[in-house]
Amino acid sequence: MEEPKFHLLNDFGLDKANLKRNLDADYRFRDDDWSRRVRALLAKPTELFTLNEIEDLIKAVSSAHDDQVVGDPGAIKDALGRPSVEMWQSEKTLELQAALEERLKNFRARVHNAESGSATTPPVTATLSDPVQPEIISHTPPIPVILEPARARLKPAPSALQVFAIVGFFIFAFGVLGFLIWNFIAPSPSVAPPLPVTAGMNDGEWTRIKAAGKITVGTTADDPPFSYHRKNFEWDGFAIQMMNEVGKRLGLQVNYVDIPGEGLAGALQLNQIDVAVAAISPEHAGIVDSTNVYFVGEDGLLARQESNLTQIRSADEMAKLKIGVQRGSVYETWLNTSLVNTGKMPLANFFAYNQIDQALGDLRANRLDVIVMDFLPAQDAVKLGGVKLVGRGLAKQYYAMTVRRGATNLRDHLNQALAQMQSDNVVAKLALQYLGIVPAPISPTATPVVGQAPATAAPVPACIDGLAFVQHLTLEENLTVLTTLNPSQPFTKGWRVRNVGTCGWDPSFSLNFSQGIAGAARMGGVPMNLTRSVPPGETYDLQVQLTAPILPGAYQAWWAMRNAQGVPFGQVVYVGIQVPAPVTPTPPATQTPAAGISFSTDRTSIQAGESVVLNWNVTNVKATFLYVIGEPWEQRGVAGQGSRQVYLQNTTVYELRVIKSNDQVETRQVRIDVAVVPNAPVIARFTVDPGFQIVAGQCVTLTWDVQGDASKVTLSNNGAAIWDGAPVRGTLQNCPPGTGVVSYVIAANGPGGNNRAQRDITVLAPLTPTPVPPPPGPAINALAINPNAVVEQQCATLSWDVGGNVNSVRLFRNGVVILDNAMLNGTAPDCSTTVGTITFRIEARNLAGQVATREVILIVNPKPVP
Repeated sequence: MEEPKFHLLNDFGLDKANLKRNLDADYRFRDDDWSRRVRALLAKPTELFTLNEIEDLIKAVSSAHDDQVVGDPGAIKDALGRPSVEMWQSEKTLELQAALEERLKNFRARVHNAESGSATTPPVTATLSDPVQPEIISHTPPIPVILEPARARLKPAPSALQVFAIVGFFIFAFGVLGFLIWNFIAPSPSVAPPLPVTAGMNDGEWTRIKAAGKITVGTTADDPPFSYHRKNFEWDGFAIQMMNEVGKRLGLQVNYVDIPGEGLAGALQLNQIDVAVAAISPEHAGIVDSTNVYFVGEDGLLARQESNLTQIRSADEMAKLKIGVQRGSVYETWLNTSLVNTGKMPLANFFAYNQIDQALGDLRANRLDVIVMDFLPAQDAVKLGGVKLVGRGLAKQYYAMTVRRGATNLRDHLNQALAQMQSDNVVAKLALQYLGIVPAPISPTATPVVGQAPATAAPVPACIDGLAFVQHLTLEENLTVLTTLNPSQPFTKGWRVRNVGTCGWDPSFSLNFSQGIAGAARMGGVPMNLTRSVPPGETYDLQVQLTAPILPGAYQAWWAMRNAQGVPFGQVVYVGIQVPAPVTPTPPATQTPAAGISFSTDRTSIQAGESVVLNWNVTNVKATFLYVIGEPWEQRGVAGQGSRQVYLQNTTVYELRVIKSNDQVETRQVRIDVAVVPNAPVIARFTVDPGFQIVAGQCVTLTWDVQGDASKVTLSNNGAAIWDGAPVRGTLQNCPPGTGVVSYVIAANGPGGNNRAQRDITVLAPLTPTPVPPPPGPAINALAINPNAVVEQQCATLSWDVGGNVNSVRLFRNGVVILDNAMLNGTAPDCSTTVGTITFRIEARNLAGQVATREVILIVNPKPVP
């Protein structure tokens, strides 16, 4: 008698595709009898297996044997909508395996009873949904077959006609009963099957697009490395280049419209765009259709092999850990949004690296607790040893292209192009170029996520918000020639927009800053509420009051409308200006020579990151102080004679203050002009806290942020490296030995040039047995205007330096923001044409709400009358 076979999915709830994925993920390098048997079984074009074969397949449910995490529960569903068997190595996994083994045991007992003629059948105690009839073997399509008890053969043999009638009756009865039980008793799947598509509902889409020769694509520009604006205003990113390639293969010109991610589904419904390209959202199920998924972004969390960490289930569980990520990755954005910007995790615990291999080195060296990276390279790192997988799928994203509901012809053409690109390895090449990984193969017929109704469908909105740009009212930019404005020049930017949605707008709707190229791109703008109601179809003129930044450069910003609930929607509007390079600031006045005082530098003009040597020599004085103008000079005491090498990033004025024996004060200044190296890395932040002075035995905290293309970052203390190959953003505690001046230097080397910055502190002899901890909150180390008095149309140099726990810095000129999101230290010229007093204020804030401010005054005198 042929050994009975059972259906893998219907009888055991196991999905063959999931088993293959687990096997590939966890046993691809394994070569033994079991793994070879399982590979052969999964290669068969069938779902029917013997119980011995299913016993082998059950072992592939997870890698519990290897004590590794193998999946994300709930993220993937089987063909019947039930949770995937890919689960965490946890009690839940062990319970699942125990249930499967119990089910296997019960089926073996039933087969044995059927063969032996026993009348009793053990109850099924497994937690999986029971099949309707345990003795029925389901096929695809289902063809129930009864396992006939052996005792039935002891009765007189019935005629062939009787057998046919009886078997037919029971097959029909069991089929009807099974259908009823499955629909009314079996648990409902967490994800329902796809909603039916009305044939031809929007099938004219493809015909219209093909005839026009172009396709309008909506996406959001604030999702690097998937979609973003380059500095030349061009669209770029993995998803953008995917769509460009699709357009090329379909013979279409691709036009992009910048729309917030929350508004893409609405823009499709309003016919504002033809296709949306972004991470797809299950809540849009039933509203739009999607192509096949072309990329699945899945994170893997690594810890040291000897770490006590075993399983991380959420981002919040990492709030107190030191975390490393790759700069510019989706994981940096995710953790910034979920932990750092919410105040759950201090910035000191968040380290960013240009290369993930550097992070792995620091993880193995115990400088980090966890690395968050792409899952596939995380698996490779585990195989190399020293690290283990402690989490997976916490920030999983599915990328596809979405179209209007029922646009099946357009969707099919997009799927065809995507399948060709998968086959041609174009997807893999683009993923390697933009994401730094080679993605796992995805079936070209992968089940889409969007287009399936969620278990609890969201209520259909009564109306849809929509906005379309009509025209610029002021500063009509063309993305290539920007309007030139002087530093600190106020201006009004206006746009005319149209309500293209089906919802009316009211004064609870507001225009808000969305994102910008260059940190100061907000230009002091604040959210602007509408002043009246705007029904569908009407236009409205939006206006925001802005101020040109004080620093030269190109500034581009995008603003988005938000509804009463704060949800952004519609086309994003744009503003761009150019601030020209300033005239040369007023040189310092020639200083009168003083007997016994000498102060000079070996050169007064350098490139950023280069060094100069300061030399001073004073005699017959009480005290001498050397400091950057604006610093607390009382904490910068030096000997009467000396020299010091300093690395500078910004134009800097040093001052030597001499207190003579008769208590008279003399000051001397030297100014070093610093030119920026265009392609060199930018040291956006380098602070040492506490600044200026500490006592022996006390420690300082170094915090840095290097932007641009930096291949190597090194931190040193008085010339000795303390972190060679440091991350591009990070924090380090250092406890300098001895007393005297300690110079901390950060060096950033890149293909476009090198840069350095320096911070000096003085270590004093112990004053108290217990070191004083640094004060919490932001700290204004220096704010100065030099010179502090000019005549109209002359320029002065504003300089600032901020340290401590700070997240944002703003500069004000007479109460108006002239630099939003400024770097923590820098210089800027101010050339006033208005006679009077100008007050500059710096404001430093952190996420805890702590604020530090300081002010300086510039006096602008009228020009002398000839």
